[in-house]
Amino acid sequence: MTQQAGAVQVNLKKQVKALEGQIERFLGLIAECEPGPALKAYGRKVDALETERLAPSERLADLGRDRGVNSAEAWKKLELALAFLTNPWKIWEYGDNALRRTLLRLTFTERFAYCRETRPRTPKTTLPFKALGGFCPLKLEMVRPTGLEPVFPP
Repeated sequence: MTQQAGAVQVNLKKQVKALEGQIERFLGLIAECEPGPALKAYGRKVDALETERLAPSERLADLGRDRGVNSAEAWKKLELALAFLTNPWKIWEYGDNALRRTLLRLTFTERFAYCRETRPRTPKTTLPFKALGGFCPLKLEMVRPTGLEPVFPP
């Protein structure tokens, strides 16, 4: 636990202890009080203090609790991500529409750009595809409009 978390924990314990002291004091007053408006007012004050005491008590309980993701849930997400990287076409082919939308979000950073004159624009891909593209040593390009054959002058 860090020093700051320790200080927060000590402060929360002090708050809870102070509120419990006030509650005890009002309970003592209720025990000595005669029935009437004062008894009702003390009762309302005790209820308000109990409610006020719940917040720091819950935060104190949350400090020790692990806020990590459930390990089974994390493994499922990791398994889906690895399956996505190994064969996205298979997920696209056999998945439902929700899975396809997720696949598009994981593959492209933006919506597809389309221009009427120039047709579809090249979409921007996400980091995993940029990283995997760095492993390819060949610089691949589209075929020239004139074809692969050498151009001879007429």
